[in-house]
Amino acid sequence: MNRFVKQGISLFTMLVLLSAMLASAAPVFAADEEYEPDPVVYSDKQTVSKNTPFEATFVFDHSNYSSSARVEEIEIDVSSVTSAISLGKKSYTTDKNEILWTNDTDIELPTSSDDDGTTRVDFGYQLTIPEKYMKRVNDKAGTLRFKISYYDKNGSRINSFTVQKTIFDPVGDGTSSDEEEEEDKPILTVTSYSTDPASGIKEGDAFNLKVTVKNNSSVACNNIVAAFDNANAPEITMRGAMDTLYIDSLPAQATATLTYPLVCEAKMESKSYPLSIKFTSSDLAADASVAPRMFIPVTGTKVSTEEEASSNSSVPQIIIESYDYGGMAVTGGTEFMLTMNFRNTSPDIAIENLKMTVSSAPDGDEGVVAFTPSRSSNTFFIQNVKGGGSFQEQIALYPKVDAAPKSYGVTVDYTYEAVVDGVRKADLKGTETISIPLTQPDRFEINQVDLFGPIYMGDQGQLSISYVNKGKSTIFNLAVDLEGNFTSEDMSTYIGNVNSGTGDSFEASLMPMDVGTMAGTATFTYEDANGETKEIKKEFSCDVIPLPADMGGVVPEGDIPVDGDPSATAGPPTWAIGLTVGGGALLLIVILVFIRKKLKARKLRMLEAEDDYDDDPLDGSK
Repeated sequence: MNRFVKQGISLFTMLVLLSAMLASAAPVFAADEEYEPDPVVYSDKQTVSKNTPFEATFVFDHSNYSSSARVEEIEIDVSSVTSAISLGKKSYTTDKNEILWTNDTDIELPTSSDDDGTTRVDFGYQLTIPEKYMKRVNDKAGTLRFKISYYDKNGSRINSFTVQKTIFDPVGDGTSSDEEEEEDKPILTVTSYSTDPASGIKEGDAFNLKVTVKNNSSVACNNIVAAFDNANAPEITMRGAMDTLYIDSLPAQATATLTYPLVCEAKMESKSYPLSIKFTSSDLAADASVAPRMFIPVTGTKVSTEEEASSNSSVPQIIIESYDYGGMAVTGGTEFMLTMNFRNTSPDIAIENLKMTVSSAPDGDEGVVAFTPSRSSNTFFIQNVKGGGSFQEQIALYPKVDAAPKSYGVTVDYTYEAVVDGVRKADLKGTETISIPLTQPDRFEINQVDLFGPIYMGDQGQLSISYVNKGKSTIFNLAVDLEGNFTSEDMSTYIGNVNSGTGDSFEASLMPMDVGTMAGTATFTYEDANGETKEIKKEFSCDVIPLPADMGGVVPEGDIPVDGDPSATAGPPTWAIGLTVGGGALLLIVILVFIRKKLKARKLRMLEAEDDYDDDPLDGSK
């Protein structure tokens, strides 16, 4: 008995000691698990001018790193935090010798482990990004973010870290005006979309949606994400592919076409389904993301479950067979007539008490409405449409003056009644959406053309032409070309984009080639909001006269006389002639004054002599 008691006491004592050991070890274990230092990145601060490529070297020191496996490969993904640095290459690895180990100095690689499977070591590595991959694009601080991943010999990721480093400071206060910021930001626009097949898409069909996007700016747009959005049309989904496509970089004025493989549900209503592609990028301005709506017409046979259960006959539907709005596109601020042709899809069953309401489909997150009814109501009532019958309705619509140039939807909602198998069905409904492209009028104008003359041969004429964009849309890639019998350093000039409501003037110095009339043409070319290239020509002229002979071949205002000019003959300069004439006049004045003084003195002497004669004593009066 005593033996069992002693064994029990011994066992209890061992359990108590073991619990104490575990309790004391637990905090240390937790601390080790929580502590995992990030690598420290070092790089010299630089002074980099805007739009200038540059090179930078980054040294990463990872001290006290906990490793259960040897780090065989490192991968670093680089991104710009402030968008101040344009990166031509963003991923680097040790496998391609882009990242170099620095273990040839005093930094060790993780090579061994303790009994618990981990060890803490110090090691480092170095990344040099050459100037062909980095360029400063604005005045903000240049801060790079490094996402670092460690891999073992099997290619499995061991750990990952994220660190940042600022390599140059902002210019001035580190900010820029709204206009400067906008000029540094790309502008993405969707120029077109299409389906393959182009028409005749039915329920259950597979098709491709092709979207063309253009970078309408003077800077590249990087890391573009194009996400397919069917929130308003869940019946159309991706077909065996991811719903997001990527564009690594889209250069200035370049276009890219994205293709989305799609499929329709087996049962769908006959109508147009709105789809969206949302384009985002870290390079875009805050309000410059693009999410155009595209309307895909699909022919279907779907009816409600209620209708299928209560009737063996097909419920009649109203469809828009065709519509016309008067041309390729409507113009903002200009009323147009929308003509729609409707048909009753049922060959036998009439539609009664049909009420149709025409409205503009809200566009975008803000629900912009582009069209409003003009001169009429937006509601129509038709008492009866026979089976297979058709009819036409018209409505005058007024496009919003400041609406962005793109396609907008017009929705037609129906409510009607029909007698199916002897049962009257009330409150039948349907919806159709059609798409109408809208453009803004091009009101880019060339105003005053100034070329003052005449000018002397060998002198320069100053040409000034003012322009203004009075339209609601930006014009792109404005350029000016000069032609004529003259030379100039500005024969071909690129100006860039001109925003709505802004203007400026084009200035050039013209050197005439010959005496006579200097005449020429200034050709302004640009792209409007629809991507169409347009051209405006302005003519100008002025007289060119030879240098006067009395100018001695000296060009006014210090210009050099033209070689071979017959007017540039030898002769007294104008200043010498003027000096001679002035000296002669002065001499004449001096002579006249001298003669006048002499005459006055002579007259005075004669008067004095007369007085003396009157006082003579031989006078007979005495």
